Amino acid sequence: MGLKNFKDGDLISIGGILNKVKLTTTKRTGERMAIVQLEDLTGIIEVLIFPKAYALISKYIKADSMIFLKARLSTREEETKLIAEDALPLEDVQDKMTASIDITLATIGLNKKTLESLKLILSEHKGSIPAYISFKTPENKKLTLATGEDFNVQPSIELINELEELLGEGTVSIKTTQNSTRQ
Repeated sequence: MGLKNFKDGDLISIGGILNKVKLTTTKRTGERMAIVQLEDLTGIIEVLIFPKAYALISKYIKADSMIFLKARLSTREEETKLIAEDALPLEDVQDKMTASIDITLATIGLNKKTLESLKLILSEHKGSIPAYISFKTPENKKLTLATGEDFNVQPSIELINELEELLGEGTVSIKTTQNSTRQ
Protein backbone atom coordinates (compact mmCIF):
# COMPACT_ATOMS: atom_id res chain seq x y z
CA MET A 1 0.00 0.00 0.00
CA GLY A 2 1.21 3.51 -0.76
CA LEU A 3 1.10 4.75 2.84
CA LYS A 4 4.77 5.71 3.31
CA ASN A 5 4.02 9.45 3.12
CA PHE A 6 1.62 9.26 6.06
CA LYS A 7 2.32 9.14 9.79
CA ASP A 8 0.62 7.52 12.74
CA GLY A 9 -2.83 8.99 13.34
CA ASP A 10 -3.25 10.57 9.89
CA LEU A 11 -6.77 10.39 8.46
CA ILE A 12 -6.67 8.85 5.00
CA SER A 13 -9.17 7.90 2.33
CA ILE A 14 -8.61 4.66 0.47
CA GLY A 15 -10.58 2.39 -1.80
CA GLY A 16 -10.26 -1.32 -2.43
CA ILE A 17 -11.82 -4.72 -2.14
CA LEU A 18 -12.44 -6.57 1.11
CA ASN A 19 -10.79 -9.92 0.49
CA LYS A 20 -11.10 -11.25 4.04
CA VAL A 21 -13.71 -10.39 6.67
CA LYS A 22 -13.72 -11.65 10.24
CA LEU A 23 -16.65 -10.61 12.43
CA THR A 24 -16.10 -10.74 16.17
CA THR A 25 -17.27 -9.23 19.46
CA THR A 26 -15.32 -7.16 21.94
CA LYS A 27 -14.30 -8.96 25.12
CA ARG A 28 -15.26 -6.11 27.43
CA THR A 29 -18.64 -5.00 26.12
CA GLY A 30 -19.70 -7.82 23.79
CA GLU A 31 -20.27 -5.35 20.92
CA ARG A 32 -19.87 -6.35 17.27
CA MET A 33 -16.74 -5.36 15.37
CA ALA A 34 -14.78 -6.59 12.36
CA ILE A 35 -11.22 -7.22 11.27
CA VAL A 36 -10.86 -7.09 7.49
CA GLN A 37 -8.19 -7.10 4.83
CA LEU A 38 -8.46 -4.32 2.27
CA GLU A 39 -6.69 -4.89 -1.04
CA ASP A 40 -5.94 -2.38 -3.75
CA LEU A 41 -3.58 -2.49 -6.72
CA THR A 42 -0.57 -1.84 -4.48
CA GLY A 43 -1.13 -4.37 -1.69
CA ILE A 44 -3.13 -5.52 1.30
CA ILE A 45 -3.63 -3.89 4.71
CA GLU A 46 -5.50 -4.99 7.82
CA VAL A 47 -8.37 -2.74 8.86
CA LEU A 48 -9.89 -2.74 12.34
CA ILE A 49 -13.52 -1.69 12.51
CA PHE A 50 -14.35 -1.01 16.12
CA PRO A 51 -17.97 -1.08 17.40
CA LYS A 52 -18.79 2.62 16.89
CA ALA A 53 -17.70 2.55 13.23
CA TYR A 54 -19.09 -0.96 12.73
CA ALA A 55 -22.55 0.25 13.75
CA LEU A 56 -22.36 2.87 10.96
CA ILE A 57 -20.89 0.77 8.17
CA SER A 58 -21.70 -2.88 8.91
CA LYS A 59 -23.93 -3.17 5.83
CA TYR A 60 -20.87 -2.61 3.60
CA ILE A 61 -18.63 -5.12 5.38
CA LYS A 62 -18.87 -8.23 3.22
CA ALA A 63 -16.15 -10.32 1.59
CA ASP A 64 -15.46 -9.28 -2.01
CA SER A 65 -17.25 -5.94 -1.66
CA MET A 66 -15.54 -2.85 -3.05
CA ILE A 67 -15.52 0.00 -0.56
CA PHE A 68 -14.05 3.43 0.04
CA LEU A 69 -12.80 3.89 3.61
CA LYS A 70 -11.97 6.87 5.74
CA ALA A 71 -9.58 5.56 8.35
CA ARG A 72 -6.77 6.53 10.72
CA LEU A 73 -3.34 5.09 10.10
CA SER A 74 -1.89 3.11 13.00
CA THR A 75 1.83 2.37 13.01
CA ARG A 76 2.10 1.62 16.73
CA GLU A 77 2.37 -2.14 16.31
CA GLU A 78 4.80 -4.11 14.15
CA GLU A 79 2.38 -4.18 11.24
CA THR A 80 0.77 -0.98 9.91
CA LYS A 81 -3.03 -1.04 10.19
CA LEU A 82 -5.99 1.18 9.51
CA ILE A 83 -8.67 2.04 12.06
CA ALA A 84 -11.90 2.58 10.11
CA GLU A 85 -14.08 5.60 10.82
CA ASP A 86 -16.50 5.56 7.90
CA ALA A 87 -17.11 3.83 4.57
CA LEU A 88 -19.14 3.87 1.39
CA PRO A 89 -19.60 1.37 -1.40
CA LEU A 90 -17.18 2.35 -4.17
CA GLU A 91 -20.03 2.99 -6.61
CA ASP A 92 -21.47 5.70 -4.29
CA VAL A 93 -18.24 7.68 -3.85
CA GLN A 94 -18.59 9.90 -6.91
CA ASP A 95 -22.14 10.93 -6.03
CA LYS A 96 -21.59 11.50 -2.32
CA MET A 97 -18.10 13.03 -2.21
CA THR A 98 -17.73 15.18 -5.31
CA ALA A 99 -17.72 18.89 -4.45
CA SER A 100 -17.03 20.23 -7.96
CA ILE A 101 -15.77 19.42 -11.44
CA ASP A 102 -12.88 21.62 -12.61
CA ILE A 103 -12.10 21.95 -16.31
CA THR A 104 -8.86 23.59 -17.47
CA LEU A 105 -8.68 25.11 -20.95
CA ALA A 106 -5.63 26.59 -22.64
CA THR A 107 -6.53 29.90 -24.27
CA ILE A 108 -4.18 29.16 -27.19
CA GLY A 109 -6.17 27.44 -29.93
CA LEU A 110 -9.46 27.77 -28.07
CA ASN A 111 -12.34 28.36 -30.48
CA LYS A 112 -16.08 28.89 -30.42
CA LYS A 113 -16.81 25.34 -31.65
CA THR A 114 -14.92 23.82 -28.70
CA LEU A 115 -16.80 26.04 -26.23
CA GLU A 116 -20.14 25.10 -27.82
CA SER A 117 -19.25 21.39 -27.61
CA LEU A 118 -18.26 21.88 -23.94
CA LYS A 119 -21.58 23.59 -23.25
CA LEU A 120 -23.45 20.70 -24.91
CA ILE A 121 -21.61 18.03 -22.89
CA LEU A 122 -22.28 19.84 -19.60
CA SER A 123 -25.96 20.29 -20.44
CA GLU A 124 -26.28 16.56 -21.26
CA HIS A 125 -25.05 15.65 -17.76
CA LYS A 126 -27.28 17.92 -15.64
CA GLY A 127 -27.03 17.52 -11.89
CA SER A 128 -26.30 19.38 -8.68
CA ILE A 129 -22.48 19.56 -8.71
CA PRO A 130 -20.95 22.89 -9.81
CA ALA A 131 -18.57 22.98 -12.78
CA TYR A 132 -15.73 25.49 -12.95
CA ILE A 133 -13.75 26.41 -16.04
CA SER A 134 -10.19 27.64 -15.66
CA PHE A 135 -8.66 29.46 -18.60
CA LYS A 136 -4.87 29.15 -18.72
CA THR A 137 -2.97 31.83 -20.66
CA PRO A 138 0.37 31.38 -22.47
CA GLU A 139 1.97 33.29 -19.56
CA ASN A 140 0.65 30.56 -17.19
CA LYS A 141 -1.92 32.89 -15.62
CA LYS A 142 -5.21 31.29 -14.66
CA LEU A 143 -8.71 32.73 -14.55
CA THR A 144 -11.44 30.51 -13.08
CA LEU A 145 -15.13 31.00 -13.80
CA ALA A 146 -18.16 29.30 -12.29
CA THR A 147 -20.47 28.04 -15.05
CA GLY A 148 -23.69 28.82 -13.19
CA GLU A 149 -26.46 26.52 -12.01
CA ASP A 150 -27.66 25.82 -15.56
CA PHE A 151 -24.45 23.84 -16.08
CA ASN A 152 -24.24 21.99 -12.77
CA VAL A 153 -23.46 18.35 -13.54
CA GLN A 154 -23.96 14.80 -12.36
CA PRO A 155 -20.41 13.43 -12.03
CA SER A 156 -19.74 10.22 -13.92
CA ILE A 157 -17.01 8.38 -15.77
CA GLU A 158 -18.92 9.10 -19.00
CA LEU A 159 -18.86 12.86 -18.32
CA ILE A 160 -15.12 12.85 -17.63
CA ASN A 161 -14.41 10.72 -20.70
CA GLU A 162 -16.47 13.00 -22.96
CA LEU A 163 -14.79 16.13 -21.60
CA GLU A 164 -11.29 14.70 -21.93
CA GLU A 165 -12.03 13.42 -25.43
CA LEU A 166 -12.98 16.98 -26.41
CA LEU A 167 -10.36 18.90 -24.43
CA GLY A 168 -7.49 16.46 -23.88
CA GLU A 169 -6.38 14.08 -21.17
CA GLY A 170 -5.83 15.64 -17.76
CA THR A 171 -8.02 18.69 -18.38
CA VAL A 172 -10.69 17.56 -15.91
CA SER A 173 -10.23 17.22 -12.17
CA ILE A 174 -12.69 16.37 -9.42
CA LYS A 175 -12.61 18.20 -6.12
CA THR A 176 -13.92 16.09 -3.27
CA THR A 177 -15.43 17.00 0.06
CA GLN A 178 -13.03 16.61 2.96
CA ASN A 179 -15.69 16.04 5.57
CA SER A 180 -17.47 12.81 6.25
CA THR A 181 -18.45 10.24 3.66
CA ARG A 182 -21.97 10.54 5.10
CA GLN A 183 -24.04 13.25 3.40
